[in-house]
Amino acid sequence: ENSLISIVPSNVFDKLYKNARENPTFVLPLPRETEGCENDAFELHYVQWQFVGPNTVHCMFTTLLEFKTHKEFARPHTSLMFHTELKEDKGLVLMNGTVEKDSAVKLPEAQLLLLNVQRFYGALADSEASKRRTKLLRDFTSGSSDFSVEALVAEAQSLEN
Repeated sequence: ENSLISIVPSNVFDKLYKNARENPTFVLPLPRETEGCENDAFELHYVQWQFVGPNTVHCMFTTLLEFKTHKEFARPHTSLMFHTELKEDKGLVLMNGTVEKDSAVKLPEAQLLLLNVQRFYGALADSEASKRRTKLLRDFTSGSSDFSVEALVAEAQSLEN
């Protein structure tokens, strides 16, 4: 009920992995409805990658507020595990993940965050939109003044691949 499962082609995973290694943390916006507010509201989620072994990569999501409050003790609401044992033989990486039952994030929201991980970490089409997103990722990592939350939100909302 709170599970995420996927099969990732190895060429797609290679792009994701390369960008995750170079940019192990990021933030992603998640739309939130706010009563009495006509403008769209967003909650930022902290993305953190961990490379735990030769065949396993973890990706965890925590609200930015939770991360700012508890730092390394922040509790993730969603955890993904990528397993690369079949990468060389079958050309596939298996992914499984869970959304914590007691979190404010529900499965469809976690799926949206996962989609945006793919989009910002360059795992989808090699397009102008993909280049803009990976630039935002790199700007965030480097602390560049070019990083903009407004641009992040616009790219996350864009239907362009």
